[in-house]
Amino acid sequence: ITLAGESAGGWSVCTLLASPLSDGLFRAAIVQSGQCYNARPLTLPAGSPVSSDPYFGQTIYARGAQVAANVNVSCSETDTPCLRGKSAAALVQAYNALPHGLTGDPPLNPALDGYVLGEQPVVMLRDGAADQRALMTGTAANESTYYSQGWDAIITSQPVFDLFLRQAAGNTRADALEPLYSAPPAPSWAEAFRQLVEDTNIVCSALDTADAAAAGGSPAFVYHLTYAPTYADPNSANAKQRTFHGLDLYYVFGTYTLLAFDHGIILDPNDALLSASMQDA
Repeated sequence: ITLAGESAGGWSVCTLLASPLSDGLFRAAIVQSGQCYNARPLTLPAGSPVSSDPYFGQTIYARGAQVAANVNVSCSETDTPCLRGKSAAALVQAYNALPHGLTGDPPLNPALDGYVLGEQPVVMLRDGAADQRALMTGTAANESTYYSQGWDAIITSQPVFDLFLRQAAGNTRADALEPLYSAPPAPSWAEAFRQLVEDTNIVCSALDTADAAAAGGSPAFVYHLTYAPTYADPNSANAKQRTFHGLDLYYVFGTYTLLAFDHGIILDPNDALLSASMQDA
């Protein structure tokens, strides 16, 4: 069995690869555009600096309390029978009412519960948690274009870029990252922010994860897909995504012929060659 997941599915695969509960259940893992250091603690000591860090956000218990409050003020986060009495639709609606991140999604993170995970997955992989199981991890260029089309009209200057960065990452990280991303050399401030988000959230994570797995004694393989598709309508919404988040799925699993229907991409012999080379690797 090879376990594979993309985006949030990649987070799940990395969590399973790191967890001791998965030992012996599968032989290899594929993590596509997923993070391996985004787990969140159940709770934090009073006064912990992490509690006010915008990158890490709320603890798992704090989110649970918010969901309980959203679904019904009579249910507390510890009132299990009350919460179990609510419908799945009501709980999903309550969860979706949590503050959304840059991607437009509510917070979705594995929990550092001391049972499934005792530490961030990438730390556990470095300590040998993969148990010599092979890992392939990869990313695509322009990972953020599927949710960032509106940024071009908003992030139009360095001050707006700075505001978005500090709200998302906090002042300490912003001070370190801001000198590395600017317009120029990026064609616009929105594009500079896209590059920063893609590097910090996905591309660097993939490299860190592969390094950690290799340090822990597991075979590790990395790819970065930059192949630019040809779109039938170069002015379409699909074409604006360029090489996009999830494009590599079609090539790794040999379903690239669906790209014409799903995304309006014109296929040529290079698509078959690319898929074969990724599968052979």
